[in-house]
Amino acid sequence: MTQSYFKMQRVEISWPQNPMRFSASNGGFSGFVIASFSDKDLVEMGRRLRAFTGSPGDLFIFKDGGPEWLEPEESYYLYLKIAASDSTGHFHIEFDARRHDSYPHYLGHQCRLSLDADTAAINRLGQLLETFADETYVELHWVPEGGRLFTNDQLQAGDSP
Repeated sequence: MTQSYFKMQRVEISWPQNPMRFSASNGGFSGFVIASFSDKDLVEMGRRLRAFTGSPGDLFIFKDGGPEWLEPEESYYLYLKIAASDSTGHFHIEFDARRHDSYPHYLGHQCRLSLDADTAAINRLGQLLETFADETYVELHWVPEGGRLFTNDQLQAGDSP
């Protein structure tokens, strides 16, 4: 089984805000969606996740997209929920990505999965998101044990997992 991960990659398409390919895997299943994230969204997401302490009240929800965002035949939805699952610093992460568009290979694409992480892993994800808001970086890779940001130069040089 492969490792659980989140990845964000900047993509070059004409959308009103920062279009990014957001993908996730729980080690058995994986999926992706192209969604909009403003730099402000990334900083706010990161700030909130870095503040997690592992207490039962820790909760983060991010939703973006929906059928009304684009034409009905071209829509997406991203739902990300990170919540404390107990009082000992364990978190449950839910990822729900849906895409419907005119490309035959994307029609009805949907992925819903979950994975677990500890407080330190959630805090690291927060730090990565805040730093990723700097457009110097084009790719973010996060696994519960760590993570890394990449520039175009690094990716072109083959410096990617």
